[in-house]
Amino acid sequence: PKSDHITEFIQEMKYDLVYAADKGEVYLGEYDDGGEEEENNKFLVGGEASINRHDNYKKLIEADKKIEFNDLAQEDKNARIAWLGAKDDRSSSGQLFNPNNVDGKGRATILKELINKYRLDLLDILTEAETSGLIPQGSSFSLIAELNTKPLRIDSGKSYGSSRNKPVTWERYNFYDMPAVGALTLLSKWQADIKNIEGEVAAFLAEQIDATDLKFSSAVATTIPSTNFVTTGDNFKSQIFLSAYDAKSQPEIYIGDYDSTEINGEYVHKMKDQTIPKLEVANGKGDYSVSTRGIGPKTYKGIIKIIQDKGVKTYSFRGNYVVAAKGAVASPTKMNILYKGINNPISVSVAGYLPSKISVSCSNGTISTVSKGKGQYTIKPTKLHDTDKPIIKLSVTKNGKRMSMGSVVFKVKPVPDPVAKIAGSRGKVISRQNLKSAQGIQAAMKNFDFDGV
Repeated sequence: PKSDHITEFIQEMKYDLVYAADKGEVYLGEYDDGGEEEENNKFLVGGEASINRHDNYKKLIEADKKIEFNDLAQEDKNARIAWLGAKDDRSSSGQLFNPNNVDGKGRATILKELINKYRLDLLDILTEAETSGLIPQGSSFSLIAELNTKPLRIDSGKSYGSSRNKPVTWERYNFYDMPAVGALTLLSKWQADIKNIEGEVAAFLAEQIDATDLKFSSAVATTIPSTNFVTTGDNFKSQIFLSAYDAKSQPEIYIGDYDSTEINGEYVHKMKDQTIPKLEVANGKGDYSVSTRGIGPKTYKGIIKIIQDKGVKTYSFRGNYVVAAKGAVASPTKMNILYKGINNPISVSVAGYLPSKISVSCSNGTISTVSKGKGQYTIKPTKLHDTDKPIIKLSVTKNGKRMSMGSVVFKVKPVPDPVAKIAGSRGKVISRQNLKSAQGIQAAMKNFDFDGV
């Protein structure tokens, strides 16, 4: 499918981003934060630890060359990226994906064009299905409206924010000065959105075609998630059904891993001696809901049983979604700590949410908005670190409810006392000539590289 080309293009962007941010190391498949280094290195690509993982990797590492995405074994290309260390890296995304299209078209623009082209292809499929009479006229109205508004519509002439009263392109908005964790999460979300809308279109077409035109033995098991992008603690929900459903024959839907039999190709559940999870079915559809734990791509699968004239027929299904951490990021834009009594600029972000949708509060001092659309604020602490840590709390509103997305703690130091200098010197004897040529007494602040006062 065309969607596979786009999702692999995005996977390469994700791989290159992590490779750059984490200085040539990417963990593919698994990573146990806090686990044994030897165990984690089994999943490492890049660096000496991955020499034994694949002969091709060994040759490249010994030649001091980067392991490119196209150098990966196929199983590694398909593996999830399990770890990002430099979450607050703000340079790699812009440098790799060239959102300003300096000296040629950048990958950010290529991605935008691929997404737009795929959306238009889906619209053409729906239009052609109506024109040819395959589906009733006007039946795809709501799905076409969805494709024209979300989640894959990107308008080239639209401004996605402003910088010094200048319009901001989609590319700059998503990739310029973006923390690596934010860029990685957005890329994963687009992968999920592409697969999600593909499933919706396929399921819609199957439902609209007259069931009498299909042989039931060729029916396909289908899953339609309410969303493919959730945060930890949320419920993941999906509808699972046969696309050629017969109202006279109610299917049975079982969740879990399965095997294919060698005799007739039917599917059997692996949980033979245990209670097999079974969904409640209404009108041929089973609603699947599970509380999410852990972050990263998730997979669910199972089998559907249906009674036909020649006995029981089974179909397999599988689906996937992405769970993102409720990742609150607040980083100072001009220094590594905050100073008491002055306005300290900070930037905030939450994985999967626009900056304009984030609410920010502070437990120490006052916080002021500079640009809510860019996630830019200033904080003026009133107490020092050893008295009270400034805790910045981030929250969002989802389904009408305020949800806490985490907090970030900063250290606070006093602004250093100014030191008087004459002719660039202090505490030293200076010549009469230097004293005469001095412009006056100057105040200098040692170890204070901050121009926000």
